Amino acid sequence: MLRPDEQVFEAMIKGWRNQQLTRNLSPGYVGDQERTVRAFTRHADAMPWQWTPQHVDEWSADLRAVHGCVRSTLRNYQGSVRQFCDFLTNPAYGWSDECLRYFGTPRPGGPRLERRDARRRGRGRVGTPRIHQTRAGSVLRPR
Repeated sequence: MLRPDEQVFEAMIKGWRNQQLTRNLSPGYVGDQERTVRAFTRHADAMPWQWTPQHVDEWSADLRAVHGCVRSTLRNYQGSVRQFCDFLTNPAYGWSDECLRYFGTPRPGGPRLERRDARRRGRGRVGTPRIHQTRAGSVLRPR
């Protein structure tokens, strides 16, 4: 395969787009989600199977400090990346096998962003998104 990293990434994006559209999400919303993931990928200068929590931290800090994003916008952007990672790590879609086959990395999607929702604990306010990861050897796996 010529340039497998680009081809696999495009296939991931296409699969995620199709998955969202079958969930009856609007094409405009799906396009926004895709643009956000592509922007994160450009900023990280890494493909999903190479993402680390530091990539998310740097991107988030840059969006707040340099681009002046308000917290709600930043949370929406982080949510888009989190949903993409959830799609990639779902065994039903087989991206773990593809990443292992082409790149020697069994887990695409790097860190998993997770929102701690304080309302579930009865505190009445939403917590900020946090990154969680579990290490098994050197492989990042979602919690």
